[in-house]
Amino acid sequence: MCRGALQGATVSLTPLNYVTLILYLVGIGWLLSLYPQCKREWRTRRWKLTTGKVIHSELQEFVSTAGEGTDSEIIPRIVYEYSVSGEKFFSGRITKGSLHWYGIFGAKSETYAARRFIDQYSIGDEIDVWYNPRNPEDAVLVPGLSQDTIAKVVAGIGFLVVFTLEILG
Repeated sequence: MCRGALQGATVSLTPLNYVTLILYLVGIGWLLSLYPQCKREWRTRRWKLTTGKVIHSELQEFVSTAGEGTDSEIIPRIVYEYSVSGEKFFSGRITKGSLHWYGIFGAKSETYAARRFIDQYSIGDEIDVWYNPRNPEDAVLVPGLSQDTIAKVVAGIGFLVVFTLEILG
């Protein structure tokens, strides 16, 4: 029944259809390019857990003058020590992904989020540390996907949903 309805039908591609198709392919490319990062970050969820100790904890402001004007970002800096099989290691890695604070109300909420995070890691505190059992020097405080990677995946899926609806409708 559908076969007969489709026979003789022609599809005409307008410039808008071409743009939509190109943007749809960009969305697919975007998601495919994120796969290695997602895989690398996701693996940290299966790493071994040990305890560590915070030896340095502060908020640092990074100022960028690239482009027009200046842009600053507040980043937590945490250095910790931990032991695996009697060997002591030091790390400053918080997550495998990028560390960005997505404050929905601008820079003040980003600073607030970074401050709330750093308040959990005072000097001398005993903390959970996830380390790679194949390479114990590789460790993180927050395993799994980073906020930055999640935001990029959501944006890629958003591209696909919007442009799929455009193509179909």
